Amino acid sequence: MRVALLTVLSSLALIGCGGNETNAPATPAALVERARVLRERDDHAGADEALTEALAAIPEADAGATVDDRALRAEALLERGITREQMDRLADAEADYTAALALDDTLSRAWNNRAAVRASAGRLEEALQDWDAALAADPADELALANRALGRQEAGDFAGALEDAAAWERLSAGTFGPAYRKGTILLAQGENAAAVEALTEATRRAAAAPTDDPASFAVAWRELATALRRVGKPRESAAAWAEAVARDPRMASSAEAIAAQFVSAAVDALGERGFAPAGQPAPEGFDLLVTREDGDAVPALLAEPAADGAFVLSLEQLDRLEAAPGAWIAVPQEDTSEGARVTLHRAGEALRRGPRPVRFLIPPDGPPALEPTAAPAPAPLPSPGED
Repeated sequence: MRVALLTVLSSLALIGCGGNETNAPATPAALVERARVLRERDDHAGADEALTEALAAIPEADAGATVDDRALRAEALLERGITREQMDRLADAEADYTAALALDDTLSRAWNNRAAVRASAGRLEEALQDWDAALAADPADELALANRALGRQEAGDFAGALEDAAAWERLSAGTFGPAYRKGTILLAQGENAAAVEALTEATRRAAAAPTDDPASFAVAWRELATALRRVGKPRESAAAWAEAVARDPRMASSAEAIAAQFVSAAVDALGERGFAPAGQPAPEGFDLLVTREDGDAVPALLAEPAADGAFVLSLEQLDRLEAAPGAWIAVPQEDTSEGARVTLHRAGEALRRGPRPVRFLIPPDGPPALEPTAAPAPAPLPSPGED
């Protein structure tokens, strides 16, 4: 999965960016400024051309370059790297960032951006070294702190990632980013209760933040839904998913969101059978844990509905259910005027009735009209990698 990282995309005030910027003197500095204007207007090819022209006009070290020339050249290389990164010319962007750093190794923006390019290419160890250099050059670089936190999280260095999130919070207290990153780190670490607390704070900050794009914060509710499910709070998880989908409807197509829509209905249907949420995390791969009064907790799995009362299980789900025949399978049906309806099947009974390996035709209101003919058990499917 490609790591989502932050690069510097130039938020500098633009001088002389009116309609006649093409008439500005064609000095190298003016060309760099014009390139920023063109990039803001999504004319990346024009920006690249202007920066290449500027670099050709700036003397190099062996041609009597001054200190100012070196600084302007480093700036132009950084800007062209940003432009080429936006054009998805990542190798060229990395080369420009490297050339800029050869001229000025205090450019934390160039370190950060090169790190992001390298991380996106799967070179996480090199990226982490670049983020170390960025923060050595500027310990208050919030982009580098945010990105190194994510990079350390991806590398499994949760303690280091939390340190970066805490440093980011000190620099930008009360903002969305640090709280969200802390929550995702704790979730990846398996500290689910602490993740719920951090992600709840992230959603509070997101709700208070002015934005023209609510979808930009939807991920906080998505991650909160996952954390809530893991701590045995299925209703709260479903509510968080509903908020995530309301903010970003594109999330509605994900399998997890579809399942979350029916968590509350599954809880209600199980409640009619005398079950209630156990208030504890479900076993890995199940959606919730339920129990009867003075009874043992039983896992429940939400299955994908199919036609004619059927439901579909993946091979992974099938393996889990075969190991837990006392589990319940909750199958969401079409919405009715009373809300979503869920039919329940005991895993052991369903697996005995249905044809293998992944599709089980279980009528929603009773046993099948025709029992399948007894037949020898099929040979087990080979595991991945077996001949």
